[in-house]
Amino acid sequence: MGHTDVVGVERDAWNRDPFGGDLIDGYVWGRGALDMKSQVAAELTALLLLKRRGVALDRDVILAAFADEESGGNYGAGWMWDHRRDLLDAEYAINEGGGWPADIAGRRFYVCQTGEKGASRLRITARGPAGHASVPLDDTAMKRLGAALVALHAWQPPTIITPPVRQLLETVASALGPDGPAQVQALLANPRWDDLARLPLDDEIRLVLRATTHNTAVPTIVRGGHVINVIPSDVSVDIDGRILPGQDPEDWRRQVQEAVGPDVEVTLLSRELGISADPASPSSMPSRRRWQKWHPGASSRPTWCRAGRTRRVCRRPRSTASSRSSRRSGRRSTPPSSTATTSGSPSRIWSSAPASSTRWSPASAAHDRWRVWRIRTVGEGRGCGSRPTPL
Repeated sequence: MGHTDVVGVERDAWNRDPFGGDLIDGYVWGRGALDMKSQVAAELTALLLLKRRGVALDRDVILAAFADEESGGNYGAGWMWDHRRDLLDAEYAINEGGGWPADIAGRRFYVCQTGEKGASRLRITARGPAGHASVPLDDTAMKRLGAALVALHAWQPPTIITPPVRQLLETVASALGPDGPAQVQALLANPRWDDLARLPLDDEIRLVLRATTHNTAVPTIVRGGHVINVIPSDVSVDIDGRILPGQDPEDWRRQVQEAVGPDVEVTLLSRELGISADPASPSSMPSRRRWQKWHPGASSRPTWCRAGRTRRVCRRPRSTASSRSSRRSGRRSTPPSSTATTSGSPSRIWSSAPASSTRWSPASAAHDRWRVWRIRTVGEGRGCGSRPTPL
């Protein structure tokens, strides 16, 4: 599974054409180089090689690419799952972003994503008296919303240790020094973020750990007012809320309401649940073997995705949704700062990463909402046909 669309760009922040796909000093520059045109190209290459080399298959291999993941996926993967599920019928679904190396206290670890948080987004609305801005009022909707945002920023949601995060912490404990295992066990027995934050981790890993042990609420869009000289009677802010598997959206809304106080109203914009798969799934073993080959002695453990991916549509029991887009240790697959640039700042990827030097058309995402290619198994499990056929 993959997506061919990208988020928008602020061209003034780029020193290259964000849709040029230029190869410069060994890097491919462009919006989507990391998220995720490089992986889609690699997946398509793998599908073509399976066909060209006549690889014996014991099941169908399907490549599904969608063009609206960044805007929610309702018309791509969501529509396919609701209306043409037969095209996606598979035991395992492999998607983007779930395998990456992390160096902790001089040891190499690989994390393998086995689930993701649900996008249970919120809106906080404040109401108050309207009036002419030439006559200031003591209590306004804007004042109430401002106080609510300050309270939201200061609020620390409960720390939640899910089974994959527990396994992750227990695995890295041995790298944290002689007292590491005992320290981690004490933290797991009584999880508090202040204690977790004191683990000897770098800033980036600490931020990821905070996101994967908490439901999160981040203000992103503010609405209110029509003209500059009128005090608005209502203003609102949209909150990008993400909840861990096992958490209830309505309970999450109630927690945020309590945190911001009774002077504003909190409503749910979406009610998406977190999803998870068994970390011991057979689908994870090939990746573990490959990581061991690339980096002998490295450990691999599960984690959650703190963002959202296309795989959330694959929820029925017999389909295991996991993510495995890792890049080889020891090769410059991405620049040091690339992990934080998949959706915001300029992005680039080292051209030796699989198929990442493929150029693309910036308008390609506008052509179709989805594409599905399938190599079918026939006879004794041999792929056949002249080429993968768009369905």
